[in-house]
This record gives sequence, structure tokens and C-alpha cells, in this order.
Amino acid sequence: MAEVSFNFDELEIVGVFGRKIYVKAKISIDDLDDEIELYNVWGCLEFSMTTWIELQKKWIKEKKEYCERYDYFCGFGTVASTAENKGDVELVIDNTNEVVLVPLYKPLDFYIDMEHG
Repeated sequence: MAEVSFNFDELEIVGVFGRKIYVKAKISIDDLDDEIELYNVWGCLEFSMTTWIELQKKWIKEKKEYCERYDYFCGFGTVASTAENKGDVELVIDNTNEVVLVPLYKPLDFYIDMEHG
């Protein structure tokens, strides 16, 4: 089991297979089993459609709360989640079209930390 965190505003859906959505993201990883910590590495997140929609709703609720509290368009935030390591997957990371092997994680829950900025 690991803990991953990512910036919600930088997520990019790269694939949908069946009822699973795959999202490219810069993630920070704290592998609770191996005591490995990686910061701002490319990775892929796997969501069920239901979980993806749940994350969207939670994000919007938190964003709304901050915008209304400060009466201003709010800033940014991160999402943290315990996650299951599903192995590795190949992704194109930038405009060089180079394929890179990145870790694949399935987030299991969400803690949203919204910041006013």
C-alpha cells in the first residue's frame, strides 16, 4: 500500500477501457511498505468511472467552499489518497513522443487540501 498525492488541476485523461479511466499526473509517492518516497514523478492513476465522478464532486464542493469563503476565485489544491500499486504502464510524457514506463496506482480514498491563492 502507498500514499499518493497529486495536483487536481494538472490531471490528464489518457485512456478509458471499459469502466476504468486512466489519468496521467505528476505524483508524489510514499510507499508505506518499502519506505520509498518519490516527489513529482510522472505516474498514471486508475479510477473506476464511479470513483472518478466522486472525486470530481468532492473537488467542486471544496472549491466552492473556498471561493464563497473568500468571495474570490480560489487558488489551487492537492489530493492525497491511499493507493494500490498496480504495476507499471507506458505513457507518452511530453511532445517528444517518447514512451516512458511509469508507475500505475489505483487511489482508494481522497483527502482534498484546497489552498487560497
